[in-house]
Amino acid sequence: MDNFNKKFLDTVLKSLEKFLLTHPRSNKKLKPLHGNIKNDLLKKIQNEGLNDIELISLDSNNSSEDVIEGRYYNKAVDISIRKNNIPAGAIGVKFVMNNYMQNANNYFENMLGETANIRTANIPYFQILILFDKMPYFQNNGKLSKWEIISEDTHLKKYIKLSEDNVNEYYHTPILTFLAILSLPNEITEDDTIDNKMSFNTKLIQLIKSNKLKLKYSPKFSQNLFKNNVILNNYEDFLNRLINYFLYKGIFSK
Repeated sequence: MDNFNKKFLDTVLKSLEKFLLTHPRSNKKLKPLHGNIKNDLLKKIQNEGLNDIELISLDSNNSSEDVIEGRYYNKAVDISIRKNNIPAGAIGVKFVMNNYMQNANNYFENMLGETANIRTANIPYFQILILFDKMPYFQNNGKLSKWEIISEDTHLKKYIKLSEDNVNEYYHTPILTFLAILSLPNEITEDDTIDNKMSFNTKLIQLIKSNKLKLKYSPKFSQNLFKNNVILNNYEDFLNRLINYFLYKGIFSK
């Protein structure tokens, strides 16, 4: 596996650890993920010899996101791309850990809405969605109700359709979407002692602290499911194609 994809999986693991150890409303869990994606993209940009590009995100040096003016409302974006201090693009990042089925349509509708708001203001917008191929579903009292298994026919159907959109015609469609579907180890998903949210979180923390939790891209799905504007499980390809889009459009120049 190339360095950028390995680094991405390590970054998700760090973000997962922060998610488990901080208050649910704390933004600290976002800093490792957003900050490292920003830094990876910046490294790629600098390697291309591009000038006057600034990236802004939550990270160890910055406590707030950049706010850009959309067509309908101002939007705080996860990662902002500015050229000469003018908004040139943005990236939205979503990381779902549990209860995906319950909120799947809301996630998708929110993504379409925020994309339309930004793209109709003539600002390119990109999306990153991180899921696990098997996720717990917890009831309101924290009890584990079932394990949700991501499937092509249900959960991915809307993203397959999204990948077929002509982004030049449909402004609710991100220019590119990176879909990262990861796998948790069997010792988590097949552990009968995990019966509630607390035991799930405790098991994850134990594995992370002992360096036994290794995240992998799920082998259950193929890029062939998607057309060109949805990239499955290839983070470096997403970064490269994002930069190539800006170069092709003349937004970035050397």
